[in-house]
Amino acid sequence: MIGWDEGGYIQLDFHQPEYRRHLALQAQAIMQTGVFDGIMLDGWSDDEDRLELVKAIRESIGEKALVLPNAQLGIQLTPVTTVPCVRDRG
Repeated sequence: MIGWDEGGYIQLDFHQPEYRRHLALQAQAIMQTGVFDGIMLDGWSDDEDRLELVKAIRESIGEKALVLPNAQLGIQLTPVTTVPCVRDRG
């Protein structure tokens, strides 16, 4: 997907289920190294595809790993539907 016009970059396409599964497996591989405490999801906003992504990531990395969604100003300040998938459940 094309990102911002002035940025000259490409965004991740969360609409594709296969790509969401790929990202969840990448997150799992990163966590299995033991080097990181969690992952950050930048430019986050709540929509159905991103919710499916964060659910897949949570399932693949387990309950103890951190998931930090960074909701950008002007997008959505509080990712309400994402909260149950990222908050500390301990």
